[in-house]
Amino acid sequence: MTAGQEFKPRKCRRQLVDHGIAVFPDGIGQIINLTEYGFSFKCFGEYDFPDEWHMEIYDAAGISLEELSAKKVWIKNPEQRAVPAPAAMEVGGEFADLSRNQKTKLVAYLKQLEEDKSYSDIDF
Repeated sequence: MTAGQEFKPRKCRRQLVDHGIAVFPDGIGQIINLTEYGFSFKCFGEYDFPDEWHMEIYDAAGISLEELSAKKVWIKNPEQRAVPAPAAMEVGGEFADLSRNQKTKLVAYLKQLEEDKSYSDIDF
């Protein structure tokens, strides 16, 4: 946090995503985490993200969330990341103006991620 920034608590818990990709106008990225309000993903290469764009989210389980309106909140360039990776930048954003259908699909996807995590925590 830099001088002049105010701490804002998160609206909800972030859900880690293992097999999700974000497709944005200039490329693709790997989803890091997701909430019903926003997301973060990493991408390889340097991109110039506008303040707003449309994106899709796809998961290996066959989930697809399409034509999501997104707003840029922050960007970390490779040298700013906690664990440096060659040419990997991170992007954080929030969803804007989701339709009822998009919101329903997003919430269902988050529940599925939570169930998958609970299942993977079980010792056999």
